[in-house]
Amino acid sequence: MGKRRNEDAQVSKAEYEKRDARPAPGAGAFARADAATLAQRRRVQSPFSAKTTRPLAREAYATRIASLNKSFSAFAESALSSTPSEAIIDAARDYVRYAEQLEKRFLPTRTEVLSFGSGDCGQLAHSSTLEDEADTVVAKPRIVAALTNKVVAQLSCGGLHNVAVTLDGMCYTWGCNDEGSVGRHGDEAELYLPGIVQLPEKVTCVAAGASQTFAVTVSGAVYGWGCYKDKEGKQWFDAPGALHPKRKQETPLLIPSLQNVTSVATGAAFNAALTVDGSCLTWGLGEVGQLGRPVREVKVNDEYDFDAINPDHLTPQAVELGGKAKVIGCGAYHLLAATELGLLSCGLNNYGQLGDGTTTDRTRPVLVKGLEHASVAQICGGEHHSLCLLGDGSVQAWGRADYGQLGGGKSEASKAGSLREAPGAVPDLKSVTSIACGDHHNLALDDTGAVRAWGYGDMNALGLGKARDEFAPKALAFDVQGSVTITQVAGGGQHSMVVAAVAE
Repeated sequence: MGKRRNEDAQVSKAEYEKRDARPAPGAGAFARADAATLAQRRRVQSPFSAKTTRPLAREAYATRIASLNKSFSAFAESALSSTPSEAIIDAARDYVRYAEQLEKRFLPTRTEVLSFGSGDCGQLAHSSTLEDEADTVVAKPRIVAALTNKVVAQLSCGGLHNVAVTLDGMCYTWGCNDEGSVGRHGDEAELYLPGIVQLPEKVTCVAAGASQTFAVTVSGAVYGWGCYKDKEGKQWFDAPGALHPKRKQETPLLIPSLQNVTSVATGAAFNAALTVDGSCLTWGLGEVGQLGRPVREVKVNDEYDFDAINPDHLTPQAVELGGKAKVIGCGAYHLLAATELGLLSCGLNNYGQLGDGTTTDRTRPVLVKGLEHASVAQICGGEHHSLCLLGDGSVQAWGRADYGQLGGGKSEASKAGSLREAPGAVPDLKSVTSIACGDHHNLALDDTGAVRAWGYGDMNALGLGKARDEFAPKALAFDVQGSVTITQVAGGGQHSMVVAAVAE
């Protein structure tokens, strides 16, 4: 159907300089599918009964808390021998924040998912046919009716698709399946609305990239599907055993070299996994240094080097960070990882998104300027910018600024290509508990349950009711009956989603 743009492929720094400055509009960039012959959506019954929901939630919660306790104990032991007061205060603040987030994620009673932005590829999950324009351009947060009876623990927005995991361990996907990103078969009517991806184990967390999707199971195993697109638009995917790497993966595939994984982060065409022991493993396509380790070129003499692609790029390998990673994140073409040494980054740096004070690409992790000893709670990135949530609830931003991505006001975004090469605080944000990056926009959730959005807004991905850029964070309004608390925010290509816990 050709819904995807050429810009969705892996792009080198040289190609970036040739591209138009403005992001391609979402609503008009893809051919609208003919819905006349679509069959009625098939209903999928969960193999897990409602009775298993709470035990699984408690199991997942207990596992994460145990891991958190272990990490905190190890850190406290080492910190006491160096800078006891300062280090322990920061670590304790991190501990409380993580514990609160785990409780909100795994122990809600009922949830609603709300989506907004561009949805003409089914990524908003408001219709199985997309015949009504009201379902394809949603200016304000709207409840996803298909998920109303599902207690969503976590979700992730990709370029044109999404993935969610519920408290009963079921993995749901929906959106554009041109690249196999949805991970299940069916006609468009089925794929435009959430449906279950069949997996052999219950799932604890999920991640969606530009065209790839991953699910982490209760045993720490990782399953993936979809593809990575190189700078020429060719499709690739993990190739354990005898599988050929030049393909898309349409159903879940076990990644055997990933074990004891606690979370996965995704970029445009690469991924990072965090393990129980604090290792960070990367894989995918590392054409601009985003894997953070030595790799051979994808092409030699204009021919694909398959002997290099599979072992160097597509096989997960550890990144040398100089210490254990406690938090990881990905931008489209750059990696972010927080250790006891501070925050590190590598990959494409054409807009200063690595935050090291330069615009030089890095093939190995370097320290982000000014955050060498910061207490990092969460990190994420867009196509050309980065966000960091610190332990004190403040947010730092750096990279591309010309659509308001950095939240620093209109003066900073006054001309095309505006950028900031080192972190700076996002004004008017405090007591933030969670952040999310879309390609060119951001969302932040604070401890009062308020959500603020800023950045590129032409396709309504900010959810503020007007299709325009916002250069400073602005609060969203939610039309949900009953007492609700927003527990999660997520940003995609040109759409966004939030999860709300609803009091019984």
